[in-house]
Amino acid sequence: MSIKEEMTPYLTIGGYACNEPLSPGTVRGCDNQPLFTSAYHILLWRNGEYELTDLHVYWNLINACVGIDKELRRAPGDVAADATDDHYGVLAGFAEFKMVPSFKLPIRLWVQPQLVYAYLLARRVPSLAMTPLMLYTALVLAVSCIGAPASDSGSRQLNWMLWQAVKRKSWLCNLAGKFWHWRQTKVYGTKEVMKAVAAIYYLPANSNPYAKYWID
Repeated sequence: MSIKEEMTPYLTIGGYACNEPLSPGTVRGCDNQPLFTSAYHILLWRNGEYELTDLHVYWNLINACVGIDKELRRAPGDVAADATDDHYGVLAGFAEFKMVPSFKLPIRLWVQPQLVYAYLLARRVPSLAMTPLMLYTALVLAVSCIGAPASDSGSRQLNWMLWQAVKRKSWLCNLAGKFWHWRQTKVYGTKEVMKAVAAIYYLPANSNPYAKYWID
C-alpha cells in the first residue's frame, strides 16, 4: 500500500492532512492543517512517491491558507491569528521544495528570533547577513528538549521542522540540528527519532502512517 493510500483517512475533502483519521467528507478536521500538510508532503517526497502535480497541490493548499492580510492561517477562510506551529511546518516544507513564501511573518511572532531567521532564509536573505540570528537559531536547535520527557513529542516535532527549514543554508545550524538529533536517539533508543516521535504525537498511537514513513 502506498503512502497516499494509507494517508487518505487523514485528509480532508480539500486535501489537507490532519493528525488523526477523519470521518469521510470532513471539510476541516483539525487545527494546524498547514503543519500536518507540510509533514505529509515531505514524507511523500522523501519516500520517492512525489509527483510533479503534488508540488502544485502543496503550493495551492498553503496559499489558500493565506488571508487577505497576507498572514498564514490554520485553514482557508480562517480569521483567527495563527501561532508558530504552522509557520515552522510550512517553512520546513518550503525549504524542502525550494519555495518562497507569499505570506508575511506577523510582528507578534518576531519574539522568536529562530522563526524570523527561518522565514528570512526562505525569503532568500543571505545567512551571513543575519549572523546573530543564525547563532541564536543554532543554540536553540542544539539545546531544545533538554530534560523533556519522551512524551513531549510536540516540541520535538517543531524543533525538527526548524532544523529542516534552516539546515540547507547554514552549516552551523545543520550541525546543531544533528547534535540535537543525536541527543534524541538516547531518549528513544533508535536512530529513527521522528518515527518514534510521530508514534506518540499522531493517532492512532504507535500505528499511523506518519510513524511508518517519516524519514529524519
